[in-house]
Amino acid sequence: MASEKSQQPRNVDIQRFDIAVRWNRVGFPFEQWKLLDGLEEQGYVLTDTAGRNPPLGGRTEATGVVARKGHLYLSLDSTRPGIGVGGRDVREAITEFERLEAHLLEVLRFDSRANARFYECDVQGLIWTDKSPISAVRERNNDNLLLKGISDALGHPLAHFGYRFGSRESDPGSVDWYELLIEPSIRSPQRGLFAVLVFRRANWEDVRDVAAKSPELFADVARKLIGS
Repeated sequence: MASEKSQQPRNVDIQRFDIAVRWNRVGFPFEQWKLLDGLEEQGYVLTDTAGRNPPLGGRTEATGVVARKGHLYLSLDSTRPGIGVGGRDVREAITEFERLEAHLLEVLRFDSRANARFYECDVQGLIWTDKSPISAVRERNNDNLLLKGISDALGHPLAHFGYRFGSRESDPGSVDWYELLIEPSIRSPQRGLFAVLVFRRANWEDVRDVAAKSPELFADVARKLIGS
């Protein structure tokens, strides 16, 4: 694991990484306490959100972060049934997510892959650069007629501050949606870019592969955008 982590570009700082599955179920497909009860043996510390002890005849229905293990956290969603793992180490979180899916199958007899509606990763990161991101972005496409028209409508000159790209074939509510935002960091616009990647697909391998290379993707996009 340590060797994999060292492959991350040195100028990329992952601020947040979440990977999750949403199942094709109206309600949660198993009693949550059965999962929660085994987490401490796996090194997790339960949060107050977990609500492990349901009332007699009731069900635990938690939504949010229910347990933490080191820098990782486990979340449940009862309104859109599913589980997720988050942290700042991309490969560590992916490995833990796969382990939890295997645990669901082995212990609770629930096949997460077979019941998945979609998988999704949400990655946020900072990319540190030698050139000024805000200056480089402002210099791009300043002769754009749309930009000039909006500047005229506002009555003040405008420049691009960043870019947001989305799938050409689907909309944000689709199972196959993906988008990428990149812009100068609000706190350090002269030194860093802020990037967000959301990638959603029904196929686990598609999401896993894109999620695993997200730090390299951020670095590559930064090079293409400002040459650093």
